[in-house]
Amino acid sequence: MPPLVSVLILTEDKDGHDTIEAVTEHIFRLIVPEVRVREGVSFEPLPEARLRRAVQPSVWRSRADADERLLRDLRRTIASQLFSTPASFVVFHFDGDATWSDRASSTHEADFRLFVAKVEQVMNAPSVHRVPSRENVSQRIAEAKGRLLALVPFYSIEAWLYQSADLAKEMCKSGCGRHVERFETWRANRAELDEVPKPKDAVCFGAKHNHDLARALPTNDLQAVGKSFAATIDAWKASDELVGALTRTYAESG
Repeated sequence: MPPLVSVLILTEDKDGHDTIEAVTEHIFRLIVPEVRVREGVSFEPLPEARLRRAVQPSVWRSRADADERLLRDLRRTIASQLFSTPASFVVFHFDGDATWSDRASSTHEADFRLFVAKVEQVMNAPSVHRVPSRENVSQRIAEAKGRLLALVPFYSIEAWLYQSADLAKEMCKSGCGRHVERFETWRANRAELDEVPKPKDAVCFGAKHNHDLARALPTNDLQAVGKSFAATIDAWKASDELVGALTRTYAESG
């Protein structure tokens, strides 16, 4: 049986697809513990390198005329994914670039709301929605917007990944060995990591091991911190479309 749920992953990190896929799997399991990710969910990157470039922070938040054609293509790709089936989703990862306590200073989420509004404009085009009734179009767009999921760590994705502190310590020991105590401190005080500016600059290996750390993520501990990871989970839980689609991966499997 083909996967029931399709997820298009967008990430501002150049080599971050596998990392965000692993984090997304964890979040899906926290939202619907019985979800059958391996059998019921497919994850795909953007199909073109030029579109992946459009997700870089300097581009997707850009208002420059020079970037508009590329952004228009990105918005149309997102709209097409969201309209392809009622179980088609887009996960859009961008870092908050501020500590959690100072998140009000970040404009990124406001920029994302503006970006989503422009995706909605694309979805309103008859050539995209192909629905004769105006009332049905409005309903379909509202449902589609519920399938566009923002994944926003503060300060950055490393604030979540370094919660895999035991594995991170071993990686540090294999490298410079100077940051073992720092990981021990973060493990004992997990809430601190959301308050560290540019955490990947605070340790020797930076983003080198992000995928391995993502696979080992201690999700229950991280959710209990109650900061940006928990906020992302709460936002995704509010999507009835997502909860329903994940539930169907096991409810319809036998």
